[in-house]
Amino acid sequence: PITGLSYLLINSIVSNKIKKIGLFHNIFPHEKYFFDKKILKYYIKTLDKALTLSKYTSKQLLDFSNLDSYILFHPVDELKNISKKKSLEKLGLNKNFKYILFMGMIRKYKGLELLLRALKKVVKFDANIKLIIAGEFIERKKNYKKLIKELSLDNYIILRDKFIEYKKIQSGIDSLFKVINSSMSTYLPNSLISKINDGKENVVLDDHFLNVFKKSSQVFSITNGYFDPTVGSIVNAYGFGPSGAINKISPFQIDSIKKLIGWEKLNLVDERVISKQHPNIFIDFNSIAKGYMIDIIDKYLVRLGSENHLIDIGGEIKATGINITTKKKWKIAIDYPEKNMERKIINVVSIKNQAIATSGNYRKFKIDSLTGQMYVHLINPLKGLPSKSSILSVSVISKDCMTADAFATALMVMPIELGKKIVNENDFIEAYWIISNGKEVDEVFSKKWKSN
Repeated sequence: PITGLSYLLINSIVSNKIKKIGLFHNIFPHEKYFFDKKILKYYIKTLDKALTLSKYTSKQLLDFSNLDSYILFHPVDELKNISKKKSLEKLGLNKNFKYILFMGMIRKYKGLELLLRALKKVVKFDANIKLIIAGEFIERKKNYKKLIKELSLDNYIILRDKFIEYKKIQSGIDSLFKVINSSMSTYLPNSLISKINDGKENVVLDDHFLNVFKKSSQVFSITNGYFDPTVGSIVNAYGFGPSGAINKISPFQIDSIKKLIGWEKLNLVDERVISKQHPNIFIDFNSIAKGYMIDIIDKYLVRLGSENHLIDIGGEIKATGINITTKKKWKIAIDYPEKNMERKIINVVSIKNQAIATSGNYRKFKIDSLTGQMYVHLINPLKGLPSKSSILSVSVISKDCMTADAFATALMVMPIELGKKIVNENDFIEAYWIISNGKEVDEVFSKKWKSN
């Protein structure tokens, strides 16, 4: 009645030269008001044409007002039939159960409360029945949840009241990538980090840059400098960054570049501006930014209403909720470290509402075209050299992926005993090392690591 009154007012004001077309989903409102039919009658008189979504609504309109209408397609009519077996698979449902579907807006007159009370009696005779509630709560959801609990029906209810359109998700994620890259990608010349690396002063940082900067400071301190994003100058020199590689790096050049390394040589000024002790210091967040990107996507999906999902970007993973197919924690496989690309699993771990990041030097490497020397993709910031150790791989579990990503990098280059000590002293991280002992490998676990 309220919207009908509003439309009536609008149509009365609009010029008669403009054709007015009404679109009807229902003719009569579900809630009855003594004046609703009068408003509807006057509203229809202001229309030139009418559109309806079903034959039934069209007939109702014709009987009430003698106004003929054009019947549009109804979205449900356009759905293709699929087999029951395929439907169950797509929805992740158990074929051994019978399902009752309650779908649509959840309001008092729709009868959900009555259905729940009836279900309480039915499950006494048949426990293999589940009720799927799929719709939008117009009334308070907590009242229905309370009733479900009172009736001891928790194990018989599947509640789906949040729906996410795939295109919306993809568009949103694409936008997030653009935002984060414009802040921290060293491959974009106009990003904030590129401007800072080029020596530009008073570059105002965004929240994303600040979040990663502060986390980097924390991990730098805990790892005694083994995590250091100012290692970018050495990374570039060996050809792993956006700049061109130096053909042959002499000890003198390495010593010169090492003077540009040191997170302590950076300071935040006025909370949003970075001050560098040397203009040529090059910041590289590649060992932490990907993890941060995953955290941002995770928060975006949760905000959209997703309760169970897994995000994987190049081996960095955030697992939220459970695997809805298995109804258990997410199982994450860790590869056996081999240079060939044939996959072989060495360890499996189960996580829920946690992130895992793996760092390794057994697949990513470059060979100098002049010297033939192999350079791995991890650089020891304390020595200014590519990491050379028996550590083949490190996996780190933490609550957020940014933290896991940063520590995985640091633990990869530091001595194993120091790494174990740091992990065991900090209860917000767990770690798993794969160590080369010649032809075979050894597995090393932190105290809290739990393999399947």
